[in-house]
Amino acid sequence: MKVLGISASPRKNKSNTLLLLKQAFSPIEKKVFQTEIVHLCDLKIEFCRHCETCHNRIMDCPIKDDANPLIKKMLENDGIIFASPVYIDNIPGY
Repeated sequence: MKVLGISASPRKNKSNTLLLLKQAFSPIEKKVFQTEIVHLCDLKIEFCRHCETCHNRIMDCPIKDDANPLIKKMLENDGIIFASPVYIDNIPGY
C-alpha cells in the first residue's frame, strides 16, 4: 500500500508541519507501507480560471501546471495525509 503526504508549509524542511507529518508516517512506515512527501511550495499550481473544461471532460484542464500530475499521484495512492500550518487561526490560502 502507498500513502502520500502533502505538506502545505512554505518552510519545507524547517517546518513543524513536516515534523508532524513525519510523526504521522512513523507507524505507517513500520507496517511496510510506501510513503512519499510532496511539498506544495515546490510545485507551480495556477489559480482556476473557471473555464469549466474539467466539468465537460474529467481530468482535462487546459492549464498546464503541476496540478494534474499531483492529482494523478493522489489517485495512485491508497491514502493521503494533508498537513498545513495554521497562520492567524486559519490555514493559508495559497
